[in-house]
Amino acid sequence: QSTWGFSTMAAATFWCLLAAVFHLAQGLTVVAPPELAGRHIHASIMGKFFGPRSSFAVNGTAKLFLGNHCHKIKEDFSGLILVYRIQEQSSCSFEDKYLNFVEAGAIGVVQSSTFPVPGMVFNVHDGDKGKRTKHLSTVFLETNEDVFAPVLSILMDNYKIEHANDKKKEVTQVILYLTPDRNDFEELFAAWWYIIPIRIVLPIIFGFVAIVAAKYFVVTWRGGDNLMKRTKLMTFGVESVTMALLCFFCAAQGFFGSDFLPYPAIWFFGTGFFGWSMFCTTLVALFYRCLNNATRTLTHTRDVFVAYPKTLVAVFTIFVGTDLAIGSLFAVYARGDLLLTFGSGLFVFGNMISCSFFIYQKNRFHKQILTDTMRFKSTDYQTGLRAMVHHAGRWLLGTSVFLVIVSGSTACLAFEFSRTPVGLFLVTFVAFFGRAGIAFTQIMALSWQPTRSHKYTQQNNTSSHATSNTNSGTAKSNSSQTNNNKILVMIGDTTIPERSFSRSHTEDKTKRPSMMNSLFKMLPERSTNISI
Repeated sequence: QSTWGFSTMAAATFWCLLAAVFHLAQGLTVVAPPELAGRHIHASIMGKFFGPRSSFAVNGTAKLFLGNHCHKIKEDFSGLILVYRIQEQSSCSFEDKYLNFVEAGAIGVVQSSTFPVPGMVFNVHDGDKGKRTKHLSTVFLETNEDVFAPVLSILMDNYKIEHANDKKKEVTQVILYLTPDRNDFEELFAAWWYIIPIRIVLPIIFGFVAIVAAKYFVVTWRGGDNLMKRTKLMTFGVESVTMALLCFFCAAQGFFGSDFLPYPAIWFFGTGFFGWSMFCTTLVALFYRCLNNATRTLTHTRDVFVAYPKTLVAVFTIFVGTDLAIGSLFAVYARGDLLLTFGSGLFVFGNMISCSFFIYQKNRFHKQILTDTMRFKSTDYQTGLRAMVHHAGRWLLGTSVFLVIVSGSTACLAFEFSRTPVGLFLVTFVAFFGRAGIAFTQIMALSWQPTRSHKYTQQNNTSSHATSNTNSGTAKSNSSQTNNNKILVMIGDTTIPERSFSRSHTEDKTKRPSMMNSLFKMLPERSTNISI
């Protein structure tokens, strides 16, 4: 036994001197046991706010810690290197864990995680940016569990032997040598190809979409009252706020790219407010479903909040609730892996359902309106109807494309590639770009604002009121024609001349109400700003 101990110490001294003189070791080097001696394992510093970042060399015996490191550690681990697995982490910040290990006397701490490339939380802090931890001398490293598995297996056996009080079995001494190693994510966050897309391009895109949403919110707010006004205001309002917040988040923080925000705030913004996005997607889908029902049943079109209250409550509770729950759990440092997996799958499922619905609704709406326009001889009427169809179809199809993009990027979270530097960059950019695309296309799908001259409107109103004073029969005819004029102006891109309407058209539509007559019920009777 003394011979084995002497050989172990000799091997440890040899490897430490060799590493120090020739700089052969970086990160974590196994000194003992002999069968693993000399093995180098990539272990980057945990973060820039925990202990020394460079010019350190720590050599000591390693032990596995399986207790609750969020509470004060009662055992004395002076002079030891403590290893803990990320699966056993509790609800506390990295600073609290680190300080508990320091108070227990550890000279080094190694976190064994499932991330293929360690060091993603390089810029993470709990709000004080290392005021309690930067000056300490205890080394804090992170390594990959698969690479560290041979050493971890021996440490696990030692832990079982020590806690079983089995004197017949001897503990295998594990000695580790810790030195500075590169952090791949530190290099990523400083690279121009990360800064420009994530912290410059994305904020510009989010800012532009926020301005567009705010513009249409103001236009809709000042416009005339109609049954779909609440739906538009809700969509424009939610997207303008979320886009503005994401613009700030990407510019200031860049996800994990800087230390501007504390860890809890990162995950509050990091979900991309996809729950709110799904709620707005549902509003848009139900909005066009109401229009589609009008074309099919020729009945009064109700407000989305009145027609589908249970659906909206369910969508808000499930998607927005899951979004807020994920952010809240990570904000208090609780284990949210299962909820994150559930939320990712839920959003992918919801996006694909919405995508299929939009494509189906677009084709159905297009077919119904083309069938409706065949009953009219007015070229302007047909042009106006088809213009509305193309407007809605174009943007709904764009929403479907971006839903697929976001679903694909979200599904990538299930693969280890998303936790590598390149994978983190690609998934972050594609997901956030798709999020902005969904918001923009949905805003434009609801932004149908046809123009008409105020003079033309007044002429129609004056003609209608003057005729109504003569006799009821003529009043009904003129009122019907005035309504049709409003409808035609409502669906057209430009003001349509009054001569384009004929009495035969009015009579035909009186005998067989068209889709646009039912859509007109959404409009106010005393408004100069008419829109759907």
